Amino acid sequence: MDGKCKTFDRQTDRQTDRQTDRNRFTKQHTQIAKGIAILLMVYHHLFVIPERLHYAYFSLINIFGFDFQSILANFSKICVCIFIFLSGFGLYCSLSKEKSLGRMYLSVGKHALKFMINFWIIGLIILPYGVITGVFTFNLKFIIYSFFGLSDIIAEWWFIPQYIVLLSIAPAMVYLLNRCRDRSRNYLWIIPTAIIITISFVYLANVFIGFFGLYIIDISNIIYTYLIYFTRFDTFLTFAVGIICAKFSIFNCISDFKHTKLISYLLILLSISIRVIFLNSPDSMKYDFIVVPLFVFGITEILYNTNISKYIIFFSKHSTNMWLTHTFLCYYYFQGIIMKPYYSTLIYLWLLFLSVLTSYLINLLYIPIYNKLFSKDHKFSYKNYLFFKKRKYMLK
Repeated sequence: MDGKCKTFDRQTDRQTDRQTDRNRFTKQHTQIAKGIAILLMVYHHLFVIPERLHYAYFSLINIFGFDFQSILANFSKICVCIFIFLSGFGLYCSLSKEKSLGRMYLSVGKHALKFMINFWIIGLIILPYGVITGVFTFNLKFIIYSFFGLSDIIAEWWFIPQYIVLLSIAPAMVYLLNRCRDRSRNYLWIIPTAIIITISFVYLANVFIGFFGLYIIDISNIIYTYLIYFTRFDTFLTFAVGIICAKFSIFNCISDFKHTKLISYLLILLSISIRVIFLNSPDSMKYDFIVVPLFVFGITEILYNTNISKYIIFFSKHSTNMWLTHTFLCYYYFQGIIMKPYYSTLIYLWLLFLSVLTSYLINLLYIPIYNKLFSKDHKFSYKNYLFFKKRKYMLK
């Protein structure tokens, strides 16, 4: 009898765990959102500016005068703020475990180093081919600016300095958010102090550049370029919303409502409507701080624990490599090969396949280097990036 009771208790505990997991924004939700973001990014870059494609192709059919391919490509710009939102959300979850601001910055510094090593490896693999074929001019400026991922070299890499800037302010934001409500200490003085220091630093950088006339290739110009990304209020606001959603468990609160599926469909419809009606522009991200949380919650809640989620999660594992390489395939190097399928949908699928294949090749070099440098943190295996049919593995 006791054995049966224990078995029943274990089953009840597992059911309770699954229900609790269902009412949380889990790692799988994040992977689904990241996978969707990279799929949207590839489509956005491929079709948002048709003039960049120098080969004829058959686009999606217009219905009632609406260019659905252009609308979809413009909407897919949401991918940028999805990544930003998830970065803010994830950084809060990881940094809030640290006890001091110094340890937060140490954690962020290590995270930034891992990302930049991945980026530098991709640059060492991708850029030499462009130099050999004459796509890029090999000089000192090209080397230095490429090293820092500045956008005047590769336009699609503009988000790299923005990401580093967001990482640099994340610890301060998390630290203040977690301690401003502590009545025993007054941390509010940090906010105006940080603002004054930042403004002063920007001003002095401008004065320094103007006084010495260093506009061509110098570290001060690179610093100034990075400082410009502090003025991207649209991305900063989305990043802050991600931190706030994690801090106050907003997604968990929405999950507690009844008819969550219906709410999810309505949120997706609302987010798409806002994005299409008000932001039908290739570069606009003005309202994405509102649109992205609605879209992310809705789409992940619908796809959670479905068969299609494992395919999307597969792409999320390759998202960084795909982001940093897919435009080289479709714009700079192999556009003729990419456009061979002729039909836009087939072209898109073909580019996805080649981007994932490129990611596998990059990981042959990146994974051993990562494990050598950061094996104490978390050792990667090449199998992490393979696709398996077993759902149990994919949900890890």
